[in-house]
Order: sequence, then C-alpha cells, then structure tokens
Amino acid sequence: MNRTAARFAWALALALAAATASADDRPSHVPSDAALERAGARIGEISVRVEDIFNTELPQENRRLYRLANRLHLDSRPEMIRSQLLFATGQPYSSRLLRETERLLRGRKYLYDCSIRPLGYRDNRVDLEVWVKDVWTLKVAAALSRSGGASEKRLELQDHNFLGSGKSVSVRAEDAVDRTSLSFQYRDSKLLGSWVHLDALYSDNSDGERIELVLNRPFFALDSRWAAGVRIKSDQRLDTLYALGEPSDSYRHRQEEIEIFGGLSRGLGRSRTWRWLAGATYLRDRFADAPDGDPARRLPDDLELAYPWVGFESAAAAFDVTRNQDQIGRTEDVPLGESYGARLGFAPTALGARRDQLVFRGALESGRRPSEKAILLATTAASGRWSRAGFEDLLARAEGRFYRRSRRGHLFFAGLELAAARDLDGREVPKVLRVGADRRIPLQLLLGGDTGLRGYPLRYQDGEGLALLTLEQRFFTGLYPLRLGYVGAAVFVDVGRTWPGEHSAPNLGWLSDVGFGLRFSSNRSGFGSVVHFDVAFPLDRQGSIDSVQWLVTTKQSL
Repeated sequence: MNRTAARFAWALALALAAATASADDRPSHVPSDAALERAGARIGEISVRVEDIFNTELPQENRRLYRLANRLHLDSRPEMIRSQLLFATGQPYSSRLLRETERLLRGRKYLYDCSIRPLGYRDNRVDLEVWVKDVWTLKVAAALSRSGGASEKRLELQDHNFLGSGKSVSVRAEDAVDRTSLSFQYRDSKLLGSWVHLDALYSDNSDGERIELVLNRPFFALDSRWAAGVRIKSDQRLDTLYALGEPSDSYRHRQEEIEIFGGLSRGLGRSRTWRWLAGATYLRDRFADAPDGDPARRLPDDLELAYPWVGFESAAAAFDVTRNQDQIGRTEDVPLGESYGARLGFAPTALGARRDQLVFRGALESGRRPSEKAILLATTAASGRWSRAGFEDLLARAEGRFYRRSRRGHLFFAGLELAAARDLDGREVPKVLRVGADRRIPLQLLLGGDTGLRGYPLRYQDGEGLALLTLEQRFFTGLYPLRLGYVGAAVFVDVGRTWPGEHSAPNLGWLSDVGFGLRFSSNRSGFGSVVHFDVAFPLDRQGSIDSVQWLVTTKQSL
C-alpha cells in the first residue's frame, strides 16, 4: 500500500471511529484513544482549568460561607499545574501518559481530583483540557486525639499550597506520648520548576532535636530515565521501651545518617519499567544512659557503618480507579500487578563496622482483582544486616488487605499483618525504593490501641513476633453535612498477639476486641485525612484494663 492510500485508510478509520465514539465525556467528533494513537495524532493546544473549592453554580454551594471560602482561597496557579504534565504540545498523543498524569496530580495534597480529556480534533492534532479541583490547604488547627488510653495534643499551622505554588510550609507544636516538640518543615516537589524534590525539617524536642534534609530527583514517572539524590539526617532523642503499656526502660540515642544515590532506567517497556540503582550510606548510632534509665540494663552497642550498595526496582504499569475504598468520596488509584525491588550493600570493618556485614533490603507489592467487586493487595518486605555472627536489625513483615464491595456499595475489609524482628536499631528507612511503605522501625514490635488492637491500652504487648487480624464492615451513608465532607460508619473485630523476645514483658497470648465507630472524611480539605470516632470493647480484659476504650484518631485511610 503506498503512502497516499495509507493516509486515506487512516482518515477513513478515524472518521468511522468518530462517528461511533461512545459518550466518554469527549466531543463526538474526537475519535477514540486507540484510533488516535494508531493514526499517530499529535497533541495540540493544552488548556488548564482550575475549579475552586466550592462550585457556586450549584444552588447548594452558592451561599455566603462558600463564596467567602472561595475568595479567601488562592487558586493553584495554572503554570504550576502545567509544569507537572508528562506531555507537551507537539508530542504524540498517548492515553497512558494522560492517565499517568491524572494519577500524579491526584497524589498532590492540594488537589481533590484531576481529569484530562480531549476538547477538539483537527489536522491530526488533539486539543486537551486539564481539569483540576482545588481543596482548602491552609490548616490552622488545635487537635486532640486519643487511642490506647493515652491522649495527644497538637497545634498546627500548615499550608500544602502556599500562595498557589504547590509548595508546603508548616509549623507544628505537639504534646505526644513520647515527647513534646516544635517543628518547622518546608517541602517543594518542583524546585525551581524542575523535577527536583526538596524536603527540609527541623524539630526542637523535649528530648533532643531532629534535622533532616532530602534533595533528590526521583523516578517521577514510569518512563523516567534517571534519578539521583542525597539525604542527611541528625536525630537526638530518648528511646523508651514498653511492657504491658507502661514505660519499662529508656536511654539516650543519637543517630547520624547520610545517603547518596543515583539510578538509571531504559524507561517503560511494554507493561513495566526496570531501574538500576547505586549509592553509598553512612550510619552512626551512639547510646548513653538516661536520667531515669535502668542502670542494671546493658545499653545497646554503638554502631558505625559506611558502605556502598547496588539495587534494582521494577514497577508494573497497571492501575485501577475506584472510590470509597480507603477514603470516602475521593478518586483512588489502586496499583495492580507486581512491583518489587531490592538492594544489597557491603559494610567492611575497614570503614568502621564491628565486623564485615551484608546490608540488605527488599520489598514486593502485588495487586489483584479476583472479581469485579473485589480487590486483593499484598505487601512483603525485609531488611537487616547479616554476618557470620548472625542477623542484626532484622525486620520482616507481610501485610494483606482484601476489599469486597456489596450490591449497595458498602465494603467488607479484611486485613492481616505479620511481622518478625531481631535486634532492632530503631531507625527510619529512607524511601529510595518506590516499593514498600516508609515507616519507622521501632525498638520493639508493639501491639495495642495505637497500632490496631483498639480495645487495649497503647503499646500493650511487645515481642519479636506479631500477628494482627482486622475484620471490618464499612458503611457509606451518603450524608454530606454542610457539603464539607462525607460520613461513614464501621463495625470491627480485631484479633492479635505478639511472641515474646529475650526482654519482653509477660505474654498474654491472643487478644481480641469488638467495636463500632463513625468516620468523617472531608473532600474540601487537602490533608486527605479521615477522622475516626471508635468505641472498642476488649474481650480478654485483665487487670486494670477499662471495659470500654474510647478512641478519637486521624488517619490517612478508613
């Protein structure tokens, strides 16, 4: 077929596709995504439309309070939104890049939702509209939360979208279980308009201070070709050990950490991307007696490690879009398929280690849809050090989450968490790998009212092994008070236990509780949090445990 005939065939195919296109929120004269990609269509003009917090064109939201909120709120700057697009005028049209950009923008705390759709088609060029909806990002709050019989107080001034720039600034005063603190933080995910991310934190605490600086260019998209960064951290604090919910020992702990890394990738293949990483890490821990520590207890050994490492990661290019799963009334992007990564380093005695050691970390995440109404998500991860003397700072964990939607739209949730540990350092794992959640590795595996066993005191059980099963029926009421947020409810059962270690408190075996609660999630706020009001009843109550536990907590999910 010659070139003229091929062009005529494609023109005919596009005309037929436009004539038969389904009503998917695109003009009738715009062909389907598949037809546009086959024809090699290019991106034309790109317009950005920022919708304010309240839509005053709706009679329910055309009220004085909502109009005032819109006037006080500074809209996201269109040029800031435009700088985060993964496509540009003149590039080939790719529906995958459009969907990935939607996911990226929905992940920004200053946006409630994002949709990108074709507006017009002419001369084999597609004009696009990027629609985003702003949320209220200025937070001036005084908060009180309670879990496991302990209360925390917090005063906070924070803006996730300072002057509409997408930058985050915060000042926070907190009176928590472990310490009181006053912290300052600045985050910029598009430093000077680039893809470089800056995160700076300073915290003045009652037991020391914490300084952290992260400057990196991550693999910000599936087709990113390189990444690099540096992380510097200094942390002085008092570490506390617990037994049956009560402090049992404490000591001073000073940590210093520096890490640099770089990564390369060939970009996105047919269905996944592969990335290769290399870097170097320096760690130093120093321990000292606390004023009220147990003088008979041996302090942890000081630690100093300096080591190079190599690693890899692979991410699947498969996602599903849902609502009312871990949030209420928000669009949620659920990763499907497998994503995994690992890294391995060598810390020799010549660079300060007590003995030659291998330092390792690995994680695997998997998402499946067993049926149209069900989603299964699983995560496994392990990290630690190994030498001829055995394992140190070893933490292995696995988590499974199962969701099943009912005919009326309510949701059944089942979660299972398993963990095993040995000789934990009590440090935070930096998120160089994209797989595996960032979380603090504690000095102990703890289970109680603040960690999922809602009917019991905070940090009630400790050990070197942990299991927790959660069964929860979630209800979505449709209530939308003052059009500020959605109301949900839940009934739950928690069953869990720890397995004792060398210095653990007496183990009480399996513990369980039942309870119910309300949930409130605001679709007008940029903090993406869900307020939980729970009442839990312990079924294996012993000693002085209250027969009813009242919990008020703020979490990032239901």
